Amino acid sequence: MVDAEGRPIRMDEVAEGEVRMGYLGEDVVLIMREGTAFRAWSAVCTHMACTVRWLAGERQFACHCHGARFNEKGDVARGPATAPLQRMGVRVRDGKFYGA
Repeated sequence: MVDAEGRPIRMDEVAEGEVRMGYLGEDVVLIMREGTAFRAWSAVCTHMACTVRWLAGERQFACHCHGARFNEKGDVARGPATAPLQRMGVRVRDGKFYGA
């Protein structure tokens, strides 16, 4: 997984509860750290494929296009989306993220 400049994102660059956006090939991915574990989702809204962003103060993912919201587990918190964010498989090797 790389950042917008193509640099690998290291696991020690993701703080507890923080969400980072990166790229796994063509996929835009959001990754969250929970202790020593990581969860990752596609950043593509399941309503009409806009890119969601993390609202740290609200602990939700938000879509700016039509107002859909997703909780910190990627589940729909508010429509118009009806499906959760797609989970992405990631693994850590040598402190860096890779697709699973």
